[in-house]
Amino acid sequence: MVHVGCSGWSYADWRGVLYPPGLPTSRWLPRYAERFDTVELNTTFYRLAKPPHVARWVEQTPPHFVFAAKMSRFVTHMKRLTDLPPALERYYAGIAPLVEAQRLGPVIWQLPERFHRDDERLDQALAHLPAGARGPALTADWTLIRLHHGARGRRGNYSATELEQWAERISALRRQAEVFAYFNNDWEGFAVRNALALKRLLAREEAVAERAV
Repeated sequence: MVHVGCSGWSYADWRGVLYPPGLPTSRWLPRYAERFDTVELNTTFYRLAKPPHVARWVEQTPPHFVFAAKMSRFVTHMKRLTDLPPALERYYAGIAPLVEAQRLGPVIWQLPERFHRDDERLDQALAHLPAGARGPALTADWTLIRLHHGARGRRGNYSATELEQWAERISALRRQAEVFAYFNNDWEGFAVRNALALKRLLAREEAVAERAV
């Protein structure tokens, strides 16, 4: 399977792009879930999630909808993968409704830019992950792509050529692994437009492949 979505859903720039004028912010997630089957939670990087809020997200989205969650920056940037058990317990307690509803997809560990390779520390950290956690890209049956900033479009928008190239790459990857792709260029509604365009391109690629068979 291929899941295409955006990094978050609560952006004022998306009024008139994804959200109709006058739609209250409380209805933004259900509206988002009408067009996408996944979202990346950036908020879990900055602060611990609150279970009642997370449970509400589950209620507002269909059963097939998947949430990717960024690991807390306290774990990755402050503790730098040390003393993990208590921090992980607090983190997973916050997103427990996603786990209980089987709606949790990838947990994304964004490490500091200047955090040099330390295999021993990484091994110790991996040993504390919950049961069922899967490894990095193409060493397992899934992979994740984060699309931050188009190089050829204006102001960070992805050009048609770039999106076509990504569609070709993802079409090849999906033969080996489940793919999660998220657009993070949220300003000016670029993420929404780019994600919807990529979904159309992937559907076209899939239709061509089926006709070829």
